[in-house]
Amino acid sequence: EDQPIISVEKLSLILTTAQKAEHRQFAVATLAKLGPKAAKAVPALIKALNDSDRDVRLHSIVALHNIGPEAKAAIPALIERLKFKRFDGEVVTRLGAIAETLEKIGKDAHPAMIKVLTDKSFTSWAKFHICRAFSSIGPKAKEAIPAIESVFENGDARSRMSAAVALIKMGAKSKEPLDYIQECFESDNRRIQEGAANALGMLGKDGLPVLVAAAQSKNPKTRELGIEGLGRMGEPAMESLAKLLEHPDSKTRRQ
Repeated sequence: EDQPIISVEKLSLILTTAQKAEHRQFAVATLAKLGPKAAKAVPALIKALNDSDRDVRLHSIVALHNIGPEAKAAIPALIERLKFKRFDGEVVTRLGAIAETLEKIGKDAHPAMIKVLTDKSFTSWAKFHICRAFSSIGPKAKEAIPAIESVFENGDARSRMSAAVALIKMGAKSKEPLDYIQECFESDNRRIQEGAANALGMLGKDGLPVLVAAAQSKNPKTRELGIEGLGRMGEPAMESLAKLLEHPDSKTRRQ
């Protein structure tokens, strides 16, 4: 087991008072390695979420993630960090890491996560990542379904795609979300098509109907993506792939 060379209390003090960024980086990286043993450092890690150093900020999220349910006091601060003024590389990393951390904290974080989905002050990027977290949680978070349905009905393409996956994974209505993903698969917009492909990757066998339809599309690119997706799925798709061997298009049969 990992044992701290310096106590959690001392590491917390370094994290909150050290002038040099590299000293704060050392403290937070060490705390991140300790997992739940670093629970006493949660107040210091909450403060470090707003540190002037990028690495300290990001590693604070990692440390809270590794602490898990004992980091529930950090929920309000994590939710607040889902907001941003300028979109950049750090924001992309931060939003995904925060959503995963809230997921790891567990049920205590669900009400705040649901509020993100219904609060207009949060961007579609934040809603996208929170929906992804709920899709990983699955049916255990059924109380989130109405909020996720709202994102699916009113969000932009990015957040709608994530909400569609979450609804299917949570066992809610599946026809409309699947129809939407299929519609995106047929899009002429490459980015939207790739988003649909990623969504199907998250769905696994639940995405089989869309992939089968895509594999028989008149659009060559859609057909190609559908067949590739069926191939990656493996055994659940074997019967569908066998039927494609009888497809009238020779290129489809070869793929």
